[in-house]
Amino acid sequence: MPTVPQVPMIAGFNRDVAEHLFMLQNEIRVNPSSFYADLKSLPGTAAVLEAMEVIDNWNQDLAPLAWNNGLFMSAQDHCLDLGPRQLIGPFGTDKSSPYDRISKYGHTDFWRAENRVLSSDVVGDPAAAVARQIVIEMFVDSQHGGRPQRANLLNPNLNHIGVFSCPHGDQRFTVLDYAGKMELKAAAQNEISTMLRKHHPKIGARRTTESRCSGLPVTEVTPVDCAVFDELNNLRAKPSDFAIMLHNMLN
Repeated sequence: MPTVPQVPMIAGFNRDVAEHLFMLQNEIRVNPSSFYADLKSLPGTAAVLEAMEVIDNWNQDLAPLAWNNGLFMSAQDHCLDLGPRQLIGPFGTDKSSPYDRISKYGHTDFWRAENRVLSSDVVGDPAAAVARQIVIEMFVDSQHGGRPQRANLLNPNLNHIGVFSCPHGDQRFTVLDYAGKMELKAAAQNEISTMLRKHHPKIGARRTTESRCSGLPVTEVTPVDCAVFDELNNLRAKPSDFAIMLHNMLN
């Protein structure tokens, strides 16, 4: 399976959700039976039973998707356009289509697609649980006749993906963009490189014990202290990342 990508966005809950969505999207393509127990726990609607039947009859051998920062950028554009306005749909406020947004950042082949999910976080759930629920919602795809979102999840002609998740009022809006292949444009690559340097100062590495939040001994400043320190900095840098959780806590 592909490794977790260096997602070019500020550290925090939304980036964690995007990273887990990437991994779980690939898990359901490669091993859909790992979601069977989740489906069995849901009410037995026609869409859920149909999704279980897909797994029962599964005979495909799909390759995992590769992360693509150009598709991340197109997904980000749509999420940040519609999310704050509490809109949803394939078209942006500038009337851009998924094809337009994807083409802005790269050259693709015939195969392009977009999934969009509006969901509600459960207070206290970790990013992995939030992401898993989003993948399950796409796989069941109860809101769409013909199950187009499930078809995109399982399309063997789609090889690349980019994901962005953002607040949508008191809910979460997630956009997943796909392509068969995607060659980044030079301008897009420059923009992405700048974002990676900003949000991942040490590309390819997470914070290690050698780069703790404090030079004091671990007996005085514990890893938990550093984690709280980091989250406070994330809150200062981008408080909107915490809007969903705060709203749910107050209601």
